[in-house]
Amino acid sequence: MLPHRRFSLDELRYLGESDAGPSPIEHFLSALGGCICILGSALAQKLGLDVRALEVEVEGALDVRGFLAEDGVRSRFGTVRTRVKVTTREAQERIDRLREEFERRCPVTTMLEDAGTVLDSSWLAVPAPNRMPRAACRAQ
Repeated sequence: MLPHRRFSLDELRYLGESDAGPSPIEHFLSALGGCICILGSALAQKLGLDVRALEVEVEGALDVRGFLAEDGVRSRFGTVRTRVKVTTREAQERIDRLREEFERRCPVTTMLEDAGTVLDSSWLAVPAPNRMPRAACRAQ
C-alpha cells in the first residue's frame, strides 16, 4: 500500500471546470516524467553511467471523444512523446542502452504500451561541463 498523499485535481475551463489545478491526464503524464527522472537516475547509477542531469519533456495526444461520451470511442492516448536531454560524459550509445533499460522497467511505460499507445521517445546525450556537479532532474 502506498503512503497517503494529498494533491489537487481539476479540469480545464472548456470542460466546465475552474482549471485550478492539474487535470488527471496532466498528473498521468507527470508520472511518466517523474519515472524517467527517478528510475532513469537509478538505472544510470546501476549501469555505472556518469549522468549529471536529466531534463524531461512529455506530451500526449489524447482522443477525448470517449471522455466526452461519444459511443464506440475509448479515451486513450494515441501517442505519447518524450524528449530527454541527458547531461553526461557518456557516448550516445550508452544513453541509448539506458533508455532501452528504462523502457523495459517503467510501469507507466508498460501501461501505455498495454493500452496500444505509440511511444515516441528520444534520449539525447548532451556533453557535461568539466565542473558540473550531479543535479536533480527537471520534468515538464
